[in-house]
Amino acid sequence: MKITKLVLKSFRSYHDTDFDLNVPRVLIAGLNGTGKSSVREGIRWLLTGKAQGLDGKGAGVIVLSPTGNGTQAVAVSGALSTVGEMARSWQAPQTSSLRIEGMEGTPTMVQQGLYDKLRTSEAFLEAVLDSGTFLKLHHADAKALVLGLLNVVVTVGEKSYTLDQLDFAYTQAFEDRKSAKQRLKRLVAPIKPVEAGLPALSAVEARLGTLRAELGEAQQTVGTVRGQRQTLESRIIRLEVSGVVSTSARSEAHVDADIEAAEERLSILEAEAVPSVSEPVPVVAPDGEVNVVLLRQQVDRLAAFNPKNGCVLDARIDCPHNRIKFKNRAKDIQEQLDALPTSTVPLSTVVNPLTELRQHLDALRADKARFAAERNRLQSVQTELQTLHAELSALPDISQAEAVIADKQGRIAMGEKKRLEVQAHENAIQAYEVAVQQYKEGEAEVQRFEDLCALLGPSGARVPALEAAMGRFLAEINPITEHFGWTVRFSVDPWECLVNDRPVVSYSTSERYRIGIAIQMAIATISGLGFVIVDELDLLTRENRETMAKVLAFSPLEQVIILASREEDQPLPSRQGLVSYRLSKNGPWSVISERVVA
Repeated sequence: MKITKLVLKSFRSYHDTDFDLNVPRVLIAGLNGTGKSSVREGIRWLLTGKAQGLDGKGAGVIVLSPTGNGTQAVAVSGALSTVGEMARSWQAPQTSSLRIEGMEGTPTMVQQGLYDKLRTSEAFLEAVLDSGTFLKLHHADAKALVLGLLNVVVTVGEKSYTLDQLDFAYTQAFEDRKSAKQRLKRLVAPIKPVEAGLPALSAVEARLGTLRAELGEAQQTVGTVRGQRQTLESRIIRLEVSGVVSTSARSEAHVDADIEAAEERLSILEAEAVPSVSEPVPVVAPDGEVNVVLLRQQVDRLAAFNPKNGCVLDARIDCPHNRIKFKNRAKDIQEQLDALPTSTVPLSTVVNPLTELRQHLDALRADKARFAAERNRLQSVQTELQTLHAELSALPDISQAEAVIADKQGRIAMGEKKRLEVQAHENAIQAYEVAVQQYKEGEAEVQRFEDLCALLGPSGARVPALEAAMGRFLAEINPITEHFGWTVRFSVDPWECLVNDRPVVSYSTSERYRIGIAIQMAIATISGLGFVIVDELDLLTRENRETMAKVLAFSPLEQVIILASREEDQPLPSRQGLVSYRLSKNGPWSVISERVVA
């Protein structure tokens, strides 16, 4: 970048002065007090809003106002090769403005837009505007300026950090390390369980599985036999209960005797009940009552009698009587019945002894049949009982299987006890291993954060990155300082500028001035600003001034503006690419008295 034009209007000792600076090298010479430094301060105020006499925020601009024109106003304008036209002004009491070609907004916004356009900062501009600025900075500000200038990027693993990001990551890692140490401290160091010589849990469980299978087989066998036995015994009990003969006052023999007696009595009664064909049946009893029932029975029997069926006493004996006689006799008895008065006792109230005997005989025969049926049933029950007892006796002996069950159950109980013991031991081993793993992980976590802190910390990955970046910075400085026999280096932590391994503060003003110019030029190169303003070159001896003038003349910077004292009789230099101005005073005003262009 080059400052192509500068107009100082109502600025310090300048009323209205225009400098054409659109060349690589500019010399502004004059006696002391002719306004050389005001040129530098004009450029500084134009670019940054800061100037000698103002406070840190740029306030107090009134001190820049000239005292000879009767106004309280300040105005500086100019042009930059990379930005274009720009102007900064101030009018009492507090009106200020900053105008830059293509930018709009408040002065603050436009100022920031300028920095963004130049890809720079106030600190970098201050450093290239004044040779002594860098060495006057506090060590922290000097460090920040260099690190910001170098735009150091530190690669850690797969991540890249700026130095600010790296500091933040280091702070986070530091806090994480503290937390990890606290977590590790809370963990109890594990104690390994004593070896108990126990079998493996899988072996115990496998053996228990075998025992349970064997127990299940034995229980199934015993259960089957027991079920069969219970079923048979239950059926036997039911049959035995059903086979008990009911207690009765009469036995089957008594019934047989009663049947025989009843049959004999019936035969007698039937024989007595057969009337004689030739003899009339008395219809009046000795007590004077009519035997209506007997008469009706006789009518029925006589009407139903058929001699072909044999005698009424024995069917095997032929009956010699004619059937008509029976019918005639039945007719006579019926006529007697019909002649009886209506008050005769009804037939339903008279019990026929023969009928009663027959009914009794039927009941006895039914009892006889029941006795026979019960006898048959009991015989069937006895047969089935014999079969069931035979099946019960044929069931296998389960005593051995029951002994096996008892043995297996006892061994399973012991196995379960052993399994619990083995399980408890293995749980303790597992808990120990988990605790060991957690402790190792805790230690690994602490170590990881230790390593990360070391990597991100002041002595970590930033060191080689800073050394590499600082190497670029020193590569711009030392070719200049080598002309004076010096080698410059920087110690980052703590920050210190060393020249030939001596602190720069131990050097004289003239020596620090030359070192400052070398650093100023390096900052201008690396920052991309590409220009410097060098004031007070006349502080150097002639030899050193000539050496520095050559360095400045042949440097790769786009523009070098040199402010130097020069006597009136000393001619201004003239060469290609250089414009020289001689300043003088016209009353209170600084003016250009001579301009030389090759």
